[in-house]
Amino acid sequence: MTRAFLLLIACILGVLAPWLVQDWLEHKDRQAQGLGSGTIAATWVEDAARSWWGLDENADTAEMRHLLDAEAHSAATPIDGWELGFEQMATVRNFRPIGATQARPTLASIPRTSTSKTAISRHQTSLDQMMRSKGYRLGSPIFLRLFKEEKQLEVWAANTTQHNFQLIKTYPIRAYSGNLGPKMREGDGQLPEGFYFISAKRLQPNTRHHLGLDLGYPNRYDVHHARTGSKLWIHGGASSQGAFALLPSDMEEIYALAESALSKGQRYFRVHVFPFKMTDQRTDLACKQFPRWAPFWSNLKEGYDFFEIVNRPPDVQLINGRYGFRFSR
Repeated sequence: MTRAFLLLIACILGVLAPWLVQDWLEHKDRQAQGLGSGTIAATWVEDAARSWWGLDENADTAEMRHLLDAEAHSAATPIDGWELGFEQMATVRNFRPIGATQARPTLASIPRTSTSKTAISRHQTSLDQMMRSKGYRLGSPIFLRLFKEEKQLEVWAANTTQHNFQLIKTYPIRAYSGNLGPKMREGDGQLPEGFYFISAKRLQPNTRHHLGLDLGYPNRYDVHHARTGSKLWIHGGASSQGAFALLPSDMEEIYALAESALSKGQRYFRVHVFPFKMTDQRTDLACKQFPRWAPFWSNLKEGYDFFEIVNRPPDVQLINGRYGFRFSR
């Protein structure tokens, strides 16, 4: 009887765990923004009630939640899924849910060339087999992580009902320009570090570098900190000037996965770029070696840890000049 009871409790905790983690992370986010303890307690209880009773599952309710959050944190502006044209919005009251500006892609809206068509055709069968072997399909939502120091690009995938991501494949980065640390200005030879996204219009099939993905630098965080630069890509080939360069055959696979995900309805996919795998030990060492980047890297690590804990890339916001993180809707 005792064993059955304990098993029941374990099952209940397993079901509630994602909501408990989400509420705790949002609670910590509010602490970081300096809200009073009374406000934190009240909003934590409200958020827990909303999550546990399913109030956030309705699209209209989710939109209202974002609007309320925006009004409560007047300095907060979403980053991923937004276009820079919204930078001049007069008030936060007008903000829409993250990703709202990204129309659902159609086949007609996805740029194609003979190069991209040939590449996708060449890898379609093998990629479909690889995806199915891991419980997904070609066209499942994807997420990319890049690590400069390890020279690795990770492709993760999820299905449309359970948003937890699984590592599908790791590709070697052939070369990249610059050193550890973020890009600060046009022409500094650096590649960015941070949180970006790629929509259909950022696919680059018509390039001499054998297919490319435009990171969309600068994002809102970069603009806020007056960082400049343009045309920073992931592409195939040997040249790494302003790009993460991969073997052409690897780039074809990544491009095929990206186009397939977008053509099946993923509005955009996130790309997180890190200086290294941000374990506690490696980050502490790097921050001591390069104190200039310590605050920035510590902030990046928050987003890195978020994904490591819940296997879901967070929505990313600009909050008082820092990256802030919330569960993606």
